[in-house]
Amino acid sequence: MPPPAPAPATAPTIANLSAYFSGRPCTRAADHLTGSALVVAFDFTDPNGDVAGGKVMLNRTYNTGRSEWHASPVPGEGILSGSPTDGHIEVDVECPLYDNNQTSVEALTLIDAAGHTSNSLSKTMQRPAGAP
Repeated sequence: MPPPAPAPATAPTIANLSAYFSGRPCTRAADHLTGSALVVAFDFTDPNGDVAGGKVMLNRTYNTGRSEWHASPVPGEGILSGSPTDGHIEVDVECPLYDNNQTSVEALTLIDAAGHTSNSLSKTMQRPAGAP
């Protein structure tokens, strides 16, 4: 008998997105301005089990139309818990700078080590009181 065929490469799936401001200060790498740290977290499943070595992509769009993105390596800024095929990821260093904006849409995807991209989840955030 021939050996079994390898399982097809599949993208991870993400669900249950949560986002909140932790109240801790953060400094944006792009311009070194200080903001309020945003924590984003979600559950994932990945049949290939290769989320480690991948990254969390966050695309942020403000209500004025300005946008920015940030890639968090997993593990690293993307804090990984659970098993390689079924777990949870939290990023606690996101640092939106609202300037003249009042809201932002935080859109997240998970890219595994093989480059497969998950579905996208998003959440609209209100500018926290006193945020720059």
